[in-house]
Amino acid sequence: MNIKINFFTIIAIVITGTTVFFTSCNETEAEATSIELLSGGDQTGAIETTLTDVIEVQVKDEDGNAFEGATVQFETTEGAVFLTATSDSEGKANVEWTLGTTVGTQTMTVTAFKSDGTTELSGSPITVNATATTTITGDEFTISSIAIENGELLEAYKCEEKIDGVEKSIPLAWENVPAEANSLAIIMYHYPNPDDLNGVNSYLLLWDIATSVTEIAHGEADDGPWFMGANKDGNVVSYTSPCSPSAGVHEYTIKIYALSETPSSLPTESSIDGTYDVLTTAIESVTVVGTAEITFNDVTE
Repeated sequence: MNIKINFFTIIAIVITGTTVFFTSCNETEAEATSIELLSGGDQTGAIETTLTDVIEVQVKDEDGNAFEGATVQFETTEGAVFLTATSDSEGKANVEWTLGTTVGTQTMTVTAFKSDGTTELSGSPITVNATATTTITGDEFTISSIAIENGELLEAYKCEEKIDGVEKSIPLAWENVPAEANSLAIIMYHYPNPDDLNGVNSYLLLWDIATSVTEIAHGEADDGPWFMGANKDGNVVSYTSPCSPSAGVHEYTIKIYALSETPSSLPTESSIDGTYDVLTTAIESVTVVGTAEITFNDVTE
């Protein structure tokens, strides 16, 4: 049970002139007031498979405390997920999501109500998106780089020299592009603060790559029959090499997208207008038929 304790102080002045303080309290049942998504959003998985992470939410009362016993409904139009769960002692409820058969964006709706059963909580409903890709029946779609060894970026590929503001790009190769794909896009990114997924830096932005292309040699990302976006600082069309000024381990990801088509909203030439937000938003407008990624560390001592 969720109990809220309310304290009251009563001041009484008796006829002798003495001030007497009385403190009393009563207990009322707390009410669920809000719900938020904790994890599981924006995942990618093959159709008819279960996503790696559960979809987890948390319910809180008006004082921001975890609320136990709230009814939470998870529902999808794809994958036939329909589950009613109850929040636990930490206010949490979760569900596994097995994707449906449609390639592209699939959506789950999470709804929670107050005890009257009709008033929705603040933050409800929550919309959770996932990207469903084609099932890989043969060899897996993968991306690799000779610049990465044992999960670390080799020294020769760090802090590339700038010539007119342009740096030599990391060498990349990939294989087993899904047959349904008609275009490829590549994004390399890094979160300076891993706890803030809204603050992302992009280091390589490429689009309109033909599916017949299987590699980009060292320094050739700005010289192919495709288009390139802005560098990390957004002031020139270029790749940005990892060059961490502070000691530590810094994680980067390179992700390649196999797309049904090149998004029509993207620039039709290399441009600094091709930013991380522009490219990721454009990718959402078409069908993603497959993805592959490689994560590596830039270790600075």
